[in-house]
Amino acid sequence: MKKGNKIRRYGNIYGRGAGSGSWQIIVAMAAGVLLFGVIGWSLYTPLQNWIERLGEEQPSSSSQQTPSSMPVSSQEQDTSTSQPAAAEPDGTQREPALQSRMEGIYLPVTLLGDPGVLSGFLERASAASLNTVVVEAKDATGAVLYRSSNELARSVGANDVSAYDPAAVAKTIRDAGFTPAVRLHAFRDSLAPAYAREAGVRYYDTESLWYDNDPEQGGKAWLNPCSQQAQDYILSLAGELVESGFEMVLLDSVQFPSGVALEKAGYGVENPDRAKVLSDFVDRVRRTVEEKGATLVLCLPSDALLTGEEKTDAEISEINRMIYGENPVSSLEGTVLLGLSNNLELARTLLQRAGEQNPQVRWIGLLPAYRNDGSLLDCRAILSSVNPGEYLLYNPAGNYQL
Repeated sequence: MKKGNKIRRYGNIYGRGAGSGSWQIIVAMAAGVLLFGVIGWSLYTPLQNWIERLGEEQPSSSSQQTPSSMPVSSQEQDTSTSQPAAAEPDGTQREPALQSRMEGIYLPVTLLGDPGVLSGFLERASAASLNTVVVEAKDATGAVLYRSSNELARSVGANDVSAYDPAAVAKTIRDAGFTPAVRLHAFRDSLAPAYAREAGVRYYDTESLWYDNDPEQGGKAWLNPCSQQAQDYILSLAGELVESGFEMVLLDSVQFPSGVALEKAGYGVENPDRAKVLSDFVDRVRRTVEEKGATLVLCLPSDALLTGEEKTDAEISEINRMIYGENPVSSLEGTVLLGLSNNLELARTLLQRAGEQNPQVRWIGLLPAYRNDGSLLDCRAILSSVNPGEYLLYNPAGNYQL
């Protein structure tokens, strides 16, 4: 494949019942006693449910405190009154996730296989007063890392012996006092197109797949954002994860491809309105997730932010046009996780810039907890320096200096 002009890649966010026993009716019970029992039970059930929900909102306090941060945004509202309850894996109803402030940490799937290591990780996170734990469900290669019933997903990892049980993992995280969250990459996926070619980006709309570089130089295929099959695949996974018990879905890689020879990429639609395609897709995922009682968080790399410098912004705008169809920040809504730098001064600047460019968004800072050489940063120093309103500490290795 002949190379065209290269568009630099964006990094993603690298460096998220009350059971009721049955009543035995005693036929010989006096009418007055029976009536009293029915009334008592009608009062007991909602009280029991209310008490049980108190322990699910956030982990217990510990003696170790996180650094002070900004007040909770006015955008954070309790949506439990406007969304229907979702079913737990055992069939009982789960209340919609509350829009509480995220103070989260990323848990790599490699730690899920050792109960002792996992327990120690969760204990340390609880001692640091964190309240959300994020695990990977579908990574940036397209591999599905959990046991899925989706046929395509089973071809790209969900059937592997290493795939985790999503319901069991969500329950373990919740029982430890955290909100269970999961990250799901959308269209940056080089595996699914090999099994569902019609869902992949094509070379000039031929039957051949398009690659973001010469395959001999590491070029990868992509899922096609314009493909109904590709979109339905991601929606299926998102819905399945929420039904398994995850209360928050972090949706990453919502973009058209980056790479070289972009003019040769075929989407089955001539000159697609990229911004509308992506916006409509996010709306579909949001409805799917929220109707099941969970929260959607959109992930965005800080590369997409304008800088205020004319020449630099012209270059950024051109890249954004190819990938997002527009400069995406101003049109965003809801909750957005912004990938930041491990340069703490730059991270603080980027987060402030995002808030200025769209103050209506609920911004969460993705904070790398490690240096470029792999050594750990002190998480308390990170939070003190960047002072994010909400945050997710991130290290793909799972090591943190809390």
